[in-house]
Amino acid sequence: AVSILTSVFVGSLIGIISVIILARLAGADDVLIHSLEPKSVTTPIAMSISKQYGGDVSLTAVIVLFCGIFGSIVGPPILRLLHIRSCIARGLAMGASAHGVGTSKAMEMGVIEGALSGLAIGLMGVMTALLIPLVNQVIAFLN
Repeated sequence: AVSILTSVFVGSLIGIISVIILARLAGADDVLIHSLEPKSVTTPIAMSISKQYGGDVSLTAVIVLFCGIFGSIVGPPILRLLHIRSCIARGLAMGASAHGVGTSKAMEMGVIEGALSGLAIGLMGVMTALLIPLVNQVIAFLN
């Protein structure tokens, strides 16, 4: 349980921070950044987070759907390329990165992968909802 929670926490934190850094480097404004921050969670949670911080909810929905589809397409080949054979790791990776669409792909991989992918969706939602406000406060403090 500790390793699962730790991996989801780190994955969520890196996902949030990396999208903020890349968006800032590309010259994105705050609305776009707040629309991109919750890209790694399921659509209803992402839209709620985006709205709360001034993001464009419609844009967030499209980005989340794109991430899910993209993750479900490239996820399995990347997992094979990296020789990740653990059912638990494969399921967590697909659910955390590609949410619902990734979970449907994980179910094709196996029962354990599908179950852990579903767990990852819920955990990513909670972690991201808790971490985005903290990350935004730290960034505001540093500016």
